[in-house]
Amino acid sequence: MRVLSIGRWPPPHGGVSVHIERLHRYLKLNHVHSVVVNQSVRNNAADYSDKNVINLMGTKFQKFKQLRAFLAHYDADIVHFHTSLFRDFIPGGFFLVSKIKNAQKVVTIHSGGFVSYYHSTNPIWKLLARRMLGKFDHIIALNENQASFYKKEVGVDTNSISLIPSFLSPIDNFHEKLDDKLNEAIQDLKLRADYVLLISGRVFDFYGFDLLIESADEIMRKESKKIGIIFVFYTAQDDEYRQQLEKKITAYKHVLILEDLTPETFFQVMKQSDVYVRPTTVDSYGVTVPEALSNS
Repeated sequence: MRVLSIGRWPPPHGGVSVHIERLHRYLKLNHVHSVVVNQSVRNNAADYSDKNVINLMGTKFQKFKQLRAFLAHYDADIVHFHTSLFRDFIPGGFFLVSKIKNAQKVVTIHSGGFVSYYHSTNPIWKLLARRMLGKFDHIIALNENQASFYKKEVGVDTNSISLIPSFLSPIDNFHEKLDDKLNEAIQDLKLRADYVLLISGRVFDFYGFDLLIESADEIMRKESKKIGIIFVFYTAQDDEYRQQLEKKITAYKHVLILEDLTPETFFQVMKQSDVYVRPTTVDSYGVTVPEALSNS
């Protein structure tokens, strides 16, 4: 069995890239020949430690041409596309899928906001989305809502839909210790606060960072409890929202800001926190929530 996964590979670390990395390791552990095409290389920060991870380089158009040429010649049993913004996938998706001749074509849409976006968009985009999804032999739904949507609104046959949450347990045991400076900063926050909350994500308003600050501030006023917050920010951001958020963070005393942590370090930070909070309005169940539950 030869499986080709197409999507993001760390760095940066995020829900989709961590999922693909763990899936790749899981497949190899079970003697499946797994190859990953990494579309997310930025500033030449590619990971070359695994020879079965192929890094696409250059502009978006150059990466598209490289991937199209690769698909035309690569012999796989399954080609699995992982995408979070399906609306961005559609324009080139028709050309990419057309290059796959003998393999089973599979897609997973990792964004929890895909269904609501579909309902709010125009009829032409809806038609293109249905046509694009119809090109796949199998669709992985991450939750019941997605599975029902694919069946009832897209018209996908039930036998062509599998409901598989995106969380995969880490294969490696995360025994890595926090470095002394980071551990000291966390311990200092814990001494100053009654409870420490952890929140993570890219710096966009739909991740609810500002909502958490407002909620924690209200709890402190009503309950006379000091709430510490550890923010873990990843890669992309809305610059205007970040500026607004930093003003609120500055006014809030019990805060620690961390950026672009590896999964191993994030896991250890999570163990030091009392509660993991995920007030996002768009993401699906994802990777981090079940990881927090398994860490409780």
